Amino acid sequence: MLHIAHQVQAKRLSLNFSQKTLSERSGVSLGVIKKFEHSGKISLESLLKLALVLDALNDFEFIFKFDPQKI
Repeated sequence: MLHIAHQVQAKRLSLNFSQKTLSERSGVSLGVIKKFEHSGKISLESLLKLALVLDALNDFEFIFKFDPQKI
């Protein structure tokens, strides 16, 4: 998860968003964002809220793709 946290942080910075701005736009508390960027720990709900604001929801598509050969 720390790799994902670093990717989120890089995307946030590329958009010139502070952690506070991301918090305000996403509804995820500033403390949760700080903890996530430091430790990689976050709930799925909060991660999806961040992805929505960062225009990165499509990055989650691979998680939900069904592959019948993998069952």
